[in-house]
Amino acid sequence: MAARSASPPSSPPRPGPGWPALGWLLALGVISQVAGWLLIAGALARMSAATGATLMLLEPIAAVGFGVLLLGEQPSGLQLTGCAVAIAAVCFAGRNPGVATERRRGRPSPLAAAEVAEQPAVGLGRGRGVLVPRADA
Repeated sequence: MAARSASPPSSPPRPGPGWPALGWLLALGVISQVAGWLLIAGALARMSAATGATLMLLEPIAAVGFGVLLLGEQPSGLQLTGCAVAIAAVCFAGRNPGVATERRRGRPSPLAAAEVAEQPAVGLGRGRGVLVPRADA
């Protein structure tokens, strides 16, 4: 009869990552997503929607740039073409030719109308179905 070894039988390996790996995954999600989106939401509250949307187009370009600088990545030609297209879109969107066109036609631009609406006034009057401040009260 053969002698049995004194070592206990080994346990089968567990499937999937262990608890430390899941903790790092949770930390990565909280830092990159929650904190990042809280910063973006705070910044968007302080600028116009058009400016915020235009600047959000630069996010993938920054990701490519950080990949090159911090990780030593080499972007492909297709990625660089995408960056160029996104930069061109930001430049095109930032021109805002509609304001000059409306001024030539004698109409107030949307930006001028917004500035007038933000001016302080005294008293209450009816405007657009709600009570709004009125200067002649």
